Parts: sequence; C-alpha cells; structure tokens
Amino acid sequence: DLQIYHDGSNSRITDSGTGSLIMATSEFQFQNPAGDEVIMGGTADGEVKLFYDNTVRLKSTSAGVSVNGTLDVSGNVSVGGTFFAAGGIIFEDDVSVSGAVNIAGNTSVGGTFLATGKAEFEDDVSVSGALIVGGTTTIVGATHLQSTVSIGGNTQLSGTLTVGVDDTGYDAKFFGATSGRYMLWDESADSLVFPDNAALIMGTGSDLKIFHNGSNSQ
Repeated sequence: DLQIYHDGSNSRITDSGTGSLIMATSEFQFQNPAGDEVIMGGTADGEVKLFYDNTVRLKSTSAGVSVNGTLDVSGNVSVGGTFFAAGGIIFEDDVSVSGAVNIAGNTSVGGTFLATGKAEFEDDVSVSGALIVGGTTTIVGATHLQSTVSIGGNTQLSGTLTVGVDDTGYDAKFFGATSGRYMLWDESADSLVFPDNAALIMGTGSDLKIFHNGSNSQ
C-alpha cells in the first residue's frame, strides 16, 4: 500500500492503498535541502504558513487567512463580510462585497464594483465598470468612473467631483420626487435643462423662482 523509493530522478512517496496518507505531529515544516529555509509549516490548533524565499506570505488565522504582500486575483472577488484594506488595492475584474468596504489607499477596479453595504474610500478611486453601492459612500480623494454609478444611500465627497474632461463631457441627471421632474446637464447641447414645472429657486426664502409650466414661462 505504501511505497517510499527513488526512481533514479526523484524521491517518491506513493500511497495507493485503502485509506488516507496520515502524518500525525504537533508541528511540521518542509525545508529546503540545506535546512536553512522553510517552505511550508504548520502547528496543531494553530496556523499554517506558506513561505516565499523564507518569508511568510500566506497563513491561516483564527479569523480566516492573512496575506503578507500583494494579492493578485485574476478572476472575480466575492467577500461575504467586511472588506478592509490598509493600503492601495487593484482589482482587474469584478468585485462583489456583501458587507462594508473600507480601503485606506488608492483603489483601481477593472470591472464592476458592487457593495451591498457602505463603502469608504480614503484615497483616489478609479472604476472602469459600474460602481454600485447599497449604503453610504464616502470618497476622500479624486474619483474616476467610466461607467454607470448606482448608490442606494448617501454620498459624501471630500474632494472634487469631475464629470468628463474639458471638451469631452457627459450627461448628469438629478431626479425629483415627482414623476417627470428633473434637472439635466445635457453635454451635447452644453445646457442645463429643466422640463416643464421643474423650477430653479434662489434665495433663502425662495425669493426667486423660474420655471415653465407647459404653457408659459414664469
């Protein structure tokens, strides 16, 4: 059932019998041939570690997994709880988070960013796909969004919000509580558009009100 041998090129341990290959120990290490670098290690009732050049890069913890360094994910990212990053982060594909998101560094997302909870970005944000946030969104730095933005809660920007660049703009539309009432910046017409009965009101006491009621301008 169990064979340990050298085939002339490689050392082999082959278990082809009934049951599992079990190694029972309170602590283990896989080391390099010189015995001066650890490749992988683990402790009973404790952490398991993966090393790169004798540096721990990934280890299990009582709460989950800890990554030391850059995490490169080529596919989708799905997080069931709170997502917190102390530094910058780059996603080359879609991101889905069902809990809160807090990112202290720059954020770059190559696909769609979806958060059903609140999202806090403490630095610049760049999203090439849709940005969809179900709760409050706080962005401290510059924001560059190339597609649809859907936010179910409040949005607070501590920096400048820029839509488009000089000579290349985009429409911006703000809806009211009544059907058909909105304010539209029409980039193709270089105009701020108010439909019938949507008013421009100025003054603390609504001193000046300008609108068109469908028949007359008032």
